[in-house]
This record gives sequence, C-alpha cells and structure tokens, in this order.
Amino acid sequence: MAENKFKIGEIVAVSDKKENILYTGMVKGWVKIHGDIIHYDGYSQKPMVRITEKQREQLVRYGNVCHRGFLKFGYRFNQISMIMFSSIEPLMLGKLFEL
Repeated sequence: MAENKFKIGEIVAVSDKKENILYTGMVKGWVKIHGDIIHYDGYSQKPMVRITEKQREQLVRYGNVCHRGFLKFGYRFNQISMIMFSSIEPLMLGKLFEL
C-alpha cells in the first residue's frame, strides 16, 4: 500500500523524518506485516492511534487464511489465535504491541 501511495506521489521519500514513508505510516497507524509477525506503532504515539475495526477484521482474515489462525504480535512475538485476537477488548489491544 505504501509503495502505491509513493508511486502516485501521495507520500514522498526524503531524509526529513517528518516526510519519511516509514514515519508517515507510523504516525497514521499503518499496520506492518512481516509474514506471520504483526507490528503496530499507533499505541506508542502521542496522541495514541488505536487500531481500527477494519484493520482488526483484515488481520483476522489474513491470519485465518494465510497462517492457520495464528499470528505473532509486537516485538515480543506474542502468538495468539485469531479467535482470541478478535475477542480482546479494543483498549487492551495495545498490550500486544508493547515493547
């Protein structure tokens, strides 16, 4: 998705931190997917950017279809099932992505 936005000029790659693609994604609450590992920096932002229901639904779908119903979250690689992930209270999701 970031590559497409970069190609159409919606975001640009420069050395300035505030205009960098990764920084832009981090601030806007983009989910980073690396195989079965999910990273999300929105909960560490000021102000906090919570994961949306649409993002949550897509992660559950991705985990069920591509990884047999399990994904690893955050830098601790907490592996949980998609059933558990979909039942976690929205306020508690930030605990999955803590350092």
